[in-house]
Amino acid sequence: MIRKMKIICNLTLSFVLLFSVLPANAEESSSVNLWLSEYEADACAEGIRLFEENYPEVELEITTYSDDNRNEEIQKMQTQLMGGKGPDLLLFSSYGNEDVYKLMKAHVFASLNEFMEEDKNWNRQEYIESVLDAGIFDGEQYVMPLRYQFPTMLTTQGRLNEMGKTAEDLSTTLSILEEMALLKDTHDQIFASGGFVYILYLGDPLVDYTTGKVGIDRELLEKACTAYCKIFDEANVVADADHFLCSYGKKIAGGEAFFYLPPSIEGMIGNAMGATVSDTPVLLPLRTIDGLTTAEINLYAGIRANSDNKQASWNLLRCLLSEEAQITLEEEGGNLPVSRAALEAAFAGKEETVKRYIEGYEAGELPEGFMEKFQSLSENPDRALFISHVCMADFYETMTPFYQGSKSFEECYTEFESFVKIYTSE
Repeated sequence: MIRKMKIICNLTLSFVLLFSVLPANAEESSSVNLWLSEYEADACAEGIRLFEENYPEVELEITTYSDDNRNEEIQKMQTQLMGGKGPDLLLFSSYGNEDVYKLMKAHVFASLNEFMEEDKNWNRQEYIESVLDAGIFDGEQYVMPLRYQFPTMLTTQGRLNEMGKTAEDLSTTLSILEEMALLKDTHDQIFASGGFVYILYLGDPLVDYTTGKVGIDRELLEKACTAYCKIFDEANVVADADHFLCSYGKKIAGGEAFFYLPPSIEGMIGNAMGATVSDTPVLLPLRTIDGLTTAEINLYAGIRANSDNKQASWNLLRCLLSEEAQITLEEEGGNLPVSRAALEAAFAGKEETVKRYIEGYEAGELPEGFMEKFQSLSENPDRALFISHVCMADFYETMTPFYQGSKSFEECYTEFESFVKIYTSE
């Protein structure tokens, strides 16, 4: 549906807010069309409100689509974009339905470099720069990440003792995968919950879009896939739990599983509290073979390359990046905002908030230093990646015959190698 809004009102923000938050060229009169899902519209409501309030002369069109039709609508929009059509500003949730790398390579989005340089109020250091860097392709910032996840495994000291391992022994994604493969020989349950997209955290990005080749070292990929053979069915099964904010942690502490990959800040804190009832929670950051941690971007925005309303679109994007809007994004989705100030606000008091969520369920106090470590890791990812369909589905489907034992790794790898060559050249 399309809703059009023309708001005529006086600016009400204070002098300080006006010159510290608002983008440049506030006097510009134009229009801008924003495209996003109904869910994202709710999450972005504060940023939209700020834009409406401070740019009343701009006609704002918001085109939304139902989350029930996400894949179909995204496919339609991608077709429009590749044809040089579509809304001025687009917000995508990066769940693997689209390939932002391919869109950036095709110059579907306008470069944001000029806008960042000319906007005197833009300060990149106010944001998590390693996350923003993911929106750079060939030296140009084409998209702006708005929100991300920082995947970190949760286990307990009791489970480490049972494995005969220390946290240092499980310092890479590969080492965790190989330990899971060993555990699977003697245990039915490995994860308290599934959803482990290991390929994102293993090494270099899976696809090198510049060379058109597989990006991850072949030997490393074979080791990881060989270990994953033992657990790939398990990785997509979510165990029943009476309250996900603490019960998965209790399952680990009770010896029913060994690892859990929480989907949000609340998920990590709550389940760590659940584990403390009978054990000590331990964080296992997912690191590459080179020791890098990886953030997953799950919401980003870009300006259409041939839009006639680029400045107005940039102004709207800047409002979505404001501290107030970023705080709302975190509260609505439970993921991490790219604004440093909003991120600090997200962690402040989060432990007490989770306690209210899990009232009536057995949970304990977090050990000293746990929250500080979790926050420090979340605020300082070494790099960030977008989830693409190539990682989520294409690679998985190509390697499934190897996981099932019907084809060799060499056969599946060769097939995927050929797919990548064709895919990146289209």
